[in-house]
Amino acid sequence: LIKSTDGGKTWKPVEGYDALGMFKEQITYPTWGSVQVRCLTDGSYETQNGVAAIAITGGKVYVGTSINGTANMHVASTKDDKFSVLSKDLPTEFFPSRINLDANGDLLITYMQAINFGGANGGGYRYSPKTGTVTKLFSGAGLGSMWADPANPDHLITSTCGKFEDQEWQAWSEEHGPVWGDQYYRSFDGGKTWQNFTPGKTSGWNQPLISNYLQDGGYAWIRDFAIHWSGTVVTDPRDANRMWITSGNGIFRADNIWSQDDASVENGKVPTDRPHWQPSTRQALRKSLHWTLSPHRTASISPQSATMTASSMRRSIRSACSISRSWAAPPLSRSARRTPMSGRALQRVTTAAAITPPTAARPGRPLTRL
Repeated sequence: LIKSTDGGKTWKPVEGYDALGMFKEQITYPTWGSVQVRCLTDGSYETQNGVAAIAITGGKVYVGTSINGTANMHVASTKDDKFSVLSKDLPTEFFPSRINLDANGDLLITYMQAINFGGANGGGYRYSPKTGTVTKLFSGAGLGSMWADPANPDHLITSTCGKFEDQEWQAWSEEHGPVWGDQYYRSFDGGKTWQNFTPGKTSGWNQPLISNYLQDGGYAWIRDFAIHWSGTVVTDPRDANRMWITSGNGIFRADNIWSQDDASVENGKVPTDRPHWQPSTRQALRKSLHWTLSPHRTASISPQSATMTASSMRRSIRSACSISRSWAAPPLSRSARRTPMSGRALQRVTTAAAITPPTAARPGRPLTRL
């Protein structure tokens, strides 16, 4: 754990965290080199992680560490950095994955069975800094994160991370089965009860859909791939009815996440407003819970809206990369591997925005290779 007190110009180790004595082992990193680094266990470097999660609020810093079998959640005042165990009521058999805050100032802490997407077991907990109480909110699966609607702390969303179960692109049949990825849950009562609203889920056999099937939004290469390795789910700061999801193959979006339109079927009404999932596009969205892959949304330039010169595109891409190095293009299907890569988009993970290059250059101004 390191910190900066001058806006990131300089950094130094947090001695109070180091004094906890958790980093007792040493390994060679990388394995083909000769440098010895301190670590948590004696396993090889690909089994190591270190600091897993950090949250700073109310003059305190909360740190989760990727170790199990001992306390792995600690807290310190930002004034002295003297760390202590956060609570004996939090689990130690799992690895912490994320710390988020709700509107009440409570911590939402999630755990996984292993650091390499251990979705088979884990859970989610609420910790109250005011009272020191711990409440179990979710169990039986490893969670990437848990998030509360900033305007309503009773509205919670969470996702598994590495627990491969069914998602649907269309009705499950002998001709077309499901794809296997993570599961997504929502709660309307502060975590007392949860509903699985993964794409294609229903409330029971032969019951109406809770969420619409996955849609490709015009990005055909994503079809028949699942949303998976979901380390983070958050609501859009401009629209709490929209959820953003990180996946091993891109950024996805779900709209109308608080819709409960399936309940209207009991009153003889046709469901029109259930959750809807698909890749983010510039086309108008139907009013339903909508899951989408999101190559671009907040800031985008596309053939339908504008053209770009080669120099302006270079500046835009350099700007996107400088804001976040956590960008990646999703894997290609077999057919896509045989075609040009003009459809693959940079993804700015930190703001859910990216630059999508136009598919055709302006007449007389051909684009150059970047």
